[in-house]
Amino acid sequence: MKNLFVACFAAILLAGCATGDGMPPATGNTQFTVTARSYDEVWTAAIRSVTRSLTIIDESKIAGRIRAKSNAGLMSGDDVVGVFISPAGRNASSYTIEVQNLMRSRGLISGPGPDWTRNIVASIKAELANMAPSGPVSVKDSLSPSEEILTMPAPDGPRPTGPIKSGELSAQVEQLARQSGCVPIGRAKLIAKTPGVETYQTSCQNSQQALFKCEMRQCRRLD
Repeated sequence: MKNLFVACFAAILLAGCATGDGMPPATGNTQFTVTARSYDEVWTAAIRSVTRSLTIIDESKIAGRIRAKSNAGLMSGDDVVGVFISPAGRNASSYTIEVQNLMRSRGLISGPGPDWTRNIVASIKAELANMAPSGPVSVKDSLSPSEEILTMPAPDGPRPTGPIKSGELSAQVEQLARQSGCVPIGRAKLIAKTPGVETYQTSCQNSQQALFKCEMRQCRRLD
C-alpha cells in the first residue's frame, strides 16, 4: 500500500513538472488610461502595487516595463505578470497601463489561481487615487544654483509680448512640448543656462506655461 502511494505521488509530481516546464501562456490582460499624473507617479504606483503581492524579476523604468512572479510554489504553481506603461520614460498628457498574465505553470493542486491582472489594476488605481495631486514645477525649483537667468520667466496667462530669446534647442523643446500635450505658441524661450544645462519655457495654447530642462542636449518636461 505504501509503495502504491509513493508511485502515485511520483506520477503526479512528474506530470506537474512536465506541465510547469512548458510554461503555457496564460490568458487575461487588462488596460486602462491615466491622466493628470506624471510618469514618476505612474511608475511608483505600479511598482508599489506589484511588489505588494509579487516578486519583481525584471524592470525597466525607461522602457515602462515590469515583470514579476508569484510565490505560489510547487503545489499550486506560479504566474508571471507583466505591467507595461506607454508612453514610457517621459511626461505626457495621458498614459496607457496594460497588465498581462504572461505565463502560468500548473502545480500539483489544480484550480483557478488569483486574478493578478484585476488585482494589480485595482491596486494601481488605488495608489494613484491616494497620491496628493501633483502641482506644476515652479521656476525657482527648476533652476540649478549654477544656472544664469537670461530672461525672466513668464507667468501663466496670455502669451507675453516682446522679443523672445530662443536657444539652440528651442526646436527640440517645441517638439517635446507637442508630444506632452502642450501646443506651443511661438518659439520656446531660453530662460537660464550653464555649461551643458539649459532651461526653456513655452507658452501653450491653453494659456499655461511649460518648463523644460535640457542636460547634455537631452530635454525633458519638468511639470
